[in-house]
Amino acid sequence: MREYIVSESGERTRVILDLDEYRRLVEAAEELEDIAAYDETKAAIEKGEDRPTPLREALSRIEREREKSGRKGVV
Repeated sequence: MREYIVSESGERTRVILDLDEYRRLVEAAEELEDIAAYDETKAAIEKGEDRPTPLREALSRIEREREKSGRKGVV
């Protein structure tokens, strides 16, 4: 369900969405951001501008960052 808020001239200026529809849109936008990040990284690796990070190295970095920030937990 969508409802619109219109200006005095009748122009649509805002939209009111059902909460479930809003959540689906946010999830879809986040997924597109992830895909774009993947594509950028893949292109950088193919151009030799970046390299893949081995899993153990990535996990070590994450743990170091968590320790610095005071957050604890298992990766």
